[in-house]
Amino acid sequence: MSTNFLTQSRHRSIYYFRRRIPNDLKHNFSHNILLKSLKTTCKRHAVILARSLASQADRIFEHIRNMKNKNKEDDLVGISYGFELHFDEYKQPILKVTDAKDEDTESITKVVTAALNASNNRQHSEVLEQPIGASKRHHKRFQDYVELYWAKADLKPNTIANYKSKLEDARQFFGENSNPLTINQVEIVKYSDHVKQRIENTTTQGLYIQVVVSFVNWHRIREGLGILTSSTLIPTRVTPQHEDREEFSNDDMRIIFKNAFKYSRREPHKWWVTIAAAFLGCRIEELCQVNIKTDLLHDQAHNIWYFNFNESPDSDGSQKKSLKKMTSWRKVPIHSALVKHGFIDYLKSQSVKGATRPFELNWSARVVEADGIHKWSHYITKWAGRELAKLAEDVQVVKGKKTYFHSMRHTFARLMQDAGVSGEISEALAGRNAGVGEQERYGKIKNNYVLLSKEGIERGLRPLEDILESVFNSR
Repeated sequence: MSTNFLTQSRHRSIYYFRRRIPNDLKHNFSHNILLKSLKTTCKRHAVILARSLASQADRIFEHIRNMKNKNKEDDLVGISYGFELHFDEYKQPILKVTDAKDEDTESITKVVTAALNASNNRQHSEVLEQPIGASKRHHKRFQDYVELYWAKADLKPNTIANYKSKLEDARQFFGENSNPLTINQVEIVKYSDHVKQRIENTTTQGLYIQVVVSFVNWHRIREGLGILTSSTLIPTRVTPQHEDREEFSNDDMRIIFKNAFKYSRREPHKWWVTIAAAFLGCRIEELCQVNIKTDLLHDQAHNIWYFNFNESPDSDGSQKKSLKKMTSWRKVPIHSALVKHGFIDYLKSQSVKGATRPFELNWSARVVEADGIHKWSHYITKWAGRELAKLAEDVQVVKGKKTYFHSMRHTFARLMQDAGVSGEISEALAGRNAGVGEQERYGKIKNNYVLLSKEGIERGLRPLEDILESVFNSR
């Protein structure tokens, strides 16, 4: 039955035709399985297409066996060849003959084309008017495949902007006239060697390799081709990921708070971006892009102010927010110490002045109209880098691998751990995968701002609260 040749994608959406190569013919093929995307979510339609492809496969298998038998009967020297068969984006079959002599290739192509024509039916496709591989379409450039990827892969604007340099590097390596569908595993290995020779940072090396392999596989999957792997090509880390950035000690935080406090009267945005980032434990872009008109909320029953971190569009329909992962969608309570010392009042004052973001009146977003990108923290992080550099020059803070905002996230995590806050709550507050428990339960925790407030920030950040109080008392 044709349903025996059906399988679904890992998301159980698209149907695939899957046919195992008979044992006696495996040496004629480069793979043990024939696999082709049917590009449909309808099972009834998939059954029809699978029935046609199964008939075509039967004829090809029979043709190969007949050639073997004929060679034996005529007492001729046996021949052995293989071929790869798939369809391009125009539904035209493409045949690549392998392990055959040049003089045999043309005759093999004609015979298999005839077999395909004989088995085609009205539900599937029209009879081929030309030999396989003799397509009339114009040759597509590598950049054409890149543009198709941008248009169809459902990538975020920030992701596209990040991927552009990686795919441009791949285009220069493989060549403008190269086809991602013909790039094989050996060529990916050569590309990974090229990346490792040119780029020093191992994390960046891995990113380049992963992006290019994902791009190639995106096209291959849609043609029913086997995917390539990068699992053994990514450079092995020599240090744990958390060692990429150092945390601030409590003494460091005291110095940073005191330094920022000098701005609290004349330039309050510099004060509040520092204090809020430390007490929220969020990524700086998440804080800077929050819409204070829609994402700043108050639960009067529990008297809890909180931010709703999401990617919802603005009131005019424009998309000006981007979160790193789906797990970054969460409701983060604002510590009572921030409310006490005027953070909510500051946010309201910005809204009254016409701002939609907490700091946009003083730091505008870096906007890339062509890519639809708003980077709200771009100029803020540059200011913060200069502040940390000045503290290091004055020998107040040892910089090392520290960065102004991201090291605060590491400090936040350490304070939570020291206070005995559960890993689920700590990771939910930071917008990372919990790694424990059921996903459904974890999803509920991320939106339970009452629990995150009581058992998370209020419990875990008491040392930070003490530092903040000491800064105010030292005025």
